Amino acid sequence: MKQETLKDFSTRITQANKSELVVITYEILLDSLLSAREECDKQDWISYKKELKRVQKLLHELMGALNFQFSLSMELMSLYQYCGKCIVKAMYQKDCNEFNAVEGVINRLKVAFEEVAKTDTSGPVMINTQTIYAGLTYGKHSLNEVFVNVNEANRGFRA
Repeated sequence: MKQETLKDFSTRITQANKSELVVITYEILLDSLLSAREECDKQDWISYKKELKRVQKLLHELMGALNFQFSLSMELMSLYQYCGKCIVKAMYQKDCNEFNAVEGVINRLKVAFEEVAKTDTSGPVMINTQTIYAGLTYGKHSLNEVFVNVNEANRGFRA
């Protein structure tokens, strides 16, 4: 996964509520599957395995976040376990075609949770994080990205 992508996900995570965190987790998982597919095409099996291990960790995070007071959680657990089995099979058989089933399941779940996230009015899970106001400024030969944290107006050294 590229540093730029990681930075984007990190920024989004700090501002996300519970539903948005699930969506972001799905997006990271799908991005890791895409990276694993690229590594498979290049036959870089070390990076391939690294990306698939990231996918497994994300699946375990999703499993650990389930609330079994709801019947839907058991069905989600079954889907996550199925995806996990496909990933293990892909890892040891070095077969990228196993990703197709996982991508299909995760894409459908992502779409469903995006709809849930639209109705979720809870605040961000992380508190005491920087509020990010982003913008672009023009330099002589470049664009510069700038963010301002309104909570830290008095930053800097004091004499």
